[in-house]
Amino acid sequence: MRSPTSLLRLLVGLVVTAIGALITWRFANTAAAMNRDWEQLTHLLPAWIRAIPTVMVALTLLLVPLVVNVQLLRFRRFRLWTVVNLAAVVAFVGSEALVALMTRNPPSLFPHAYSSGSSVNDPLLSGFVAAVVVGIPYLPGSARRLASWTIALSFLTTLGFAEVPAIAWVADVGIGITCGAAVALILGTPDTAPERSELIAGLARSGIHMADIAPAAVDARGSTPWLGTTSDGHPIFVKVLNQDNRSADIMFRAFRALFLRNTGDERPTSSLKRSVEHEALLSLRATAAGIPTPELLTVSDVGNDAMLLAFEGIDGQSLDRLEPEAISDATLDTVWAQVLRLQAHGVAHRDLRLANLFAARDGRLYLIDFGFAELAASELLLATDLAELLASTAPVVGTRRAVDAAERAIGADGLARAFPRLQPYSLGGATRAALKESGQLQELRSEVERRAHIPEPDYHGTVPTAVWPLIAIMPVPSLAFRT
Repeated sequence: MRSPTSLLRLLVGLVVTAIGALITWRFANTAAAMNRDWEQLTHLLPAWIRAIPTVMVALTLLLVPLVVNVQLLRFRRFRLWTVVNLAAVVAFVGSEALVALMTRNPPSLFPHAYSSGSSVNDPLLSGFVAAVVVGIPYLPGSARRLASWTIALSFLTTLGFAEVPAIAWVADVGIGITCGAAVALILGTPDTAPERSELIAGLARSGIHMADIAPAAVDARGSTPWLGTTSDGHPIFVKVLNQDNRSADIMFRAFRALFLRNTGDERPTSSLKRSVEHEALLSLRATAAGIPTPELLTVSDVGNDAMLLAFEGIDGQSLDRLEPEAISDATLDTVWAQVLRLQAHGVAHRDLRLANLFAARDGRLYLIDFGFAELAASELLLATDLAELLASTAPVVGTRRAVDAAERAIGADGLARAFPRLQPYSLGGATRAALKESGQLQELRSEVERRAHIPEPDYHGTVPTAVWPLIAIMPVPSLAFRT
């Protein structure tokens, strides 16, 4: 499969390569001077000690690929052998070509770097990094740590023990990451999502013994959903998240940080485990606040670099699967009451689309999926939740009913708080798509503006009088598309 993780690594590799090329092209003397300073310090050590890091790195870069190739051929993993070696060769050639282009003028501190035939880069390192990037899905944790230590040690060797500085070390690593990720993206890598047997084993470690479990055909953005039944007959819902989900989330947040303002996003968590623990914490906080939400049963690691959250199963359907006439005014009032209770405890859900509002067959309404939620939320995030709920209900029940329900719950002041966030990129992707399809965004904004009694801005107080004739003949874009 072509995974988001490969795409994220490709983007990171391109950034690192660009930085490395800049260092090699414009700051070669600075890098060489730093190498000279460190080299003078390490020369205080005996020669045999100075040789150890260089020999260790050289042997690792030469022997590990040899052993890996022999093992792959021995076990007839011909496709993987081809992919690994293709990535390594492309990175080796790319390192030589890019560095040759960037280093036409040798550093003045080391003019013999070219005259003696010495290289200011290490193409073997590029090939090694590319092979590691391609092979990550197949490697155990110990092998990944060994590869990381080898790359780190190569930097220290370059910095303080090399006679000729590899000023292109950053470029070498960047080219390796880029080429490895590009090959993995083009040719595909194994699906790292846990299998059914791994889920059953992971749940059993938490004391939950499953009679059956299968993939669920429900909307669970950012995770893989499963539905099952325990050995004592209780339904269970399982969300599985792996590194691909985390990579997609990081790219999503990076896009919003680069192109949007005032999103209220926090920085990504430090690991997949922390992300899952954050969602578990928010789910427990909502339960403590009296919000009907499925009970969290356990959090567990599963498979290779994946984690799961298990919740009690609820018999019913999400509101996005109901017919519009099945969503009564009483249901809308219940939804708004729950959201206001959540806000009273300082929690922003941040994904209030109809897929996350679940109507049980016993008549209860549940709020689910706290994966993007925030504790101690700012006024901006709380106002965005109000706008999201307004915007997600309007295409289904109509603009007037949606605004009526909001006005009953939050009044004109609440509508005024939500109004500035009723714009496309303040809303979630599913809500934005529904509004675009129905063409209701401008109608919804106009109705909220009218109900909230929002005054027209005083343009004359901020624009010089002489400019008004020009403004009068200019087309004015809709406020609905300003971000």
